[in-house]
Amino acid sequence: MKRTQDRINKDGSTSWPGGDGAASGSGDQGMTPSAASGSASPAPTMSSGSPAMQPTTLPDGGLIANAAQSPVPASIVFLSTTPNKEPTSNPKLVVRAAGEPDRSELIGSWYGPMPARGDAHEQYCLGLKYEAGIGVVQSFAQAKVWYRMAAEQGHPIAQLNLGVMHEYGRGAMVDFTQAAEWYRKAAEQGNACAQTNLAYLYRKGAGVHRDFKLMEMWYRKAANQGYARAQTALGEMYESGNGVEKDATQAVEWYRKAAEQGYVLAQTNLGWMYESGNGVEKDDTQAAVWYRKAAEQGDARAQTNLGDMYCRGVYFGQSNGGFWNIIGVHTASPYEHAMEWYRKAAEQGYARAQTELGWLYEKGRGVFQNFELAVEWYRKAADHGYAPAQTNLGLMYEDGKGVAQDLSQALSWYNMAADTGCGRAKNCLGRMYASGIGVEKDVLKAAHYLLQSGLKVEAGQKEITFFISGYEEVMACITEFLKNNKYKEFEGVTKFKFKFFRLTLDVISAITRFIRSNTGIRSISIRGIDFQYTESVGFARHMADVIQEANTELTELYLEYMYGHLYMYGHLKQDRLDQVLGQNKAINDLREDLRKRPPVKSDELPLEVLIKVIDELIVNSIRGGQTKEATQAAVDEFLISAQFGVMTSQAKPLANQREPLKL
Repeated sequence: MKRTQDRINKDGSTSWPGGDGAASGSGDQGMTPSAASGSASPAPTMSSGSPAMQPTTLPDGGLIANAAQSPVPASIVFLSTTPNKEPTSNPKLVVRAAGEPDRSELIGSWYGPMPARGDAHEQYCLGLKYEAGIGVVQSFAQAKVWYRMAAEQGHPIAQLNLGVMHEYGRGAMVDFTQAAEWYRKAAEQGNACAQTNLAYLYRKGAGVHRDFKLMEMWYRKAANQGYARAQTALGEMYESGNGVEKDATQAVEWYRKAAEQGYVLAQTNLGWMYESGNGVEKDDTQAAVWYRKAAEQGDARAQTNLGDMYCRGVYFGQSNGGFWNIIGVHTASPYEHAMEWYRKAAEQGYARAQTELGWLYEKGRGVFQNFELAVEWYRKAADHGYAPAQTNLGLMYEDGKGVAQDLSQALSWYNMAADTGCGRAKNCLGRMYASGIGVEKDVLKAAHYLLQSGLKVEAGQKEITFFISGYEEVMACITEFLKNNKYKEFEGVTKFKFKFFRLTLDVISAITRFIRSNTGIRSISIRGIDFQYTESVGFARHMADVIQEANTELTELYLEYMYGHLYMYGHLKQDRLDQVLGQNKAINDLREDLRKRPPVKSDELPLEVLIKVIDELIVNSIRGGQTKEATQAAVDEFLISAQFGVMTSQAKPLANQREPLKL
């Protein structure tokens, strides 16, 4: 089983600051009083996988309690005092945390009598009271009424909270248009939280036309006020190139601004930038520092990434049988610390961490090997729909490790993972159908799954990696998929990578058949795990013979042989093979020019016949040892002698000079 590695702050779905990854949609659901005046105090909201915020001290000494522990909706922002008024009591805790005494009687005296008509701030406070159910029966409908009264008088935080109620359907049906309208009113008064929420709606096209330029404008307005969530969103935009020109350096700059304020998502993202060397010089030490900052706040993704670093053995120095890791903590085993961080994230329900924890139990790294616990953690992640865990659980059922062997259960889990596009699961299914283990043997279906599992699209180019050993029979079916228009996913594949254990006659036959029957493949890479130099030389000669005889389109063939007893490979250079491949390149260059400017059809000779004759002339001339230039001259001479017209003036090379021929 292979360990899974996925992008930081990605847990199966794309995470966007300001909304996508948050449990609460646009995420910014409320705001402290200081944020209304342009400072950067974030509302006590929770992002998916992020820790609860610690109680926040307000300017007057009051506290906003830990939102995760509070029975009050996380969107609510409570004021411990009313501006310009002294409360009859001074409640030090407005939202009570777990274990705190009920102080709702203080809240009642704080709010005082029914607000006078026209007192926007008192109306806003009463709206908060109804939304939270403090001293009154909770009523979103009543909260909405009071918020609207305050909002219509221009109260920015009331406008923000009213927008939130419309966005999430509190007290009424969901109405993104109304949400956008109220966010805009607050945003135009400089409310950074509202600006961020409005930007998110533009990003999603909810209640407004989708517009990346306006999204960027509102995020930038909030970010320039120091609002950490918006700064992180702007960093994501620069990292991905959505709405702005892609610029990893700018992404790092914005992540750093938010991270230095203690914003968890930004700290995790900044750690990833250092780990990957994207936009900044690669630095595992800095990556670990930022991951730890976020991990210690409870961020599951950062905890998992920190666990990954321990598993990879990112440490320096050794002392008394132990290690000093990269952030200076002495440990008897890196896996023990990896397990500690994986467990913290796994207990929050983070599927990737649960999978990694299962892997440690399965392999006995940092803990005594325990297949039953491995299955337990794999199952937790698999039940969340996490494909790598589903695949691992299938392997446990197939091998009977930690559970009774059950091939039907293995097949079921593989199918679940394969339906999400998991390549490893498709490889497992291909293996089962190829051998007939647990299912009726079906070579065609096996070939389909194995090709899908190895398919990769990069920079617009499609390539397939295929492990030959044991699947020689399956390879005979590959042509069916590459040439059948029914299988659209394989259209345009021009590169294959073959791998095998030993160079057997079956492997040689399978590769030979493939080269003879798949003339549209331009590049093939062949790597043998136990493939010595001496046998690779003979194989190269054989490949040259096959290509010269049956394939004129293959222009690259890399043979990698193993030398020594280590897994180290060298690229084989063989003069005759290189010569044949060079000939194919010249043939294809001339064909490409012929396709770009073909001769014009005549009544005497159909165009397809003329092109076929010219193609044969090109192949015979190049294979006969003629240069590309001499072959072009021969083609021109042929056309002149046949009285079809001159392809180029004075028989010059075809490229960039020939006009369409008139017969």
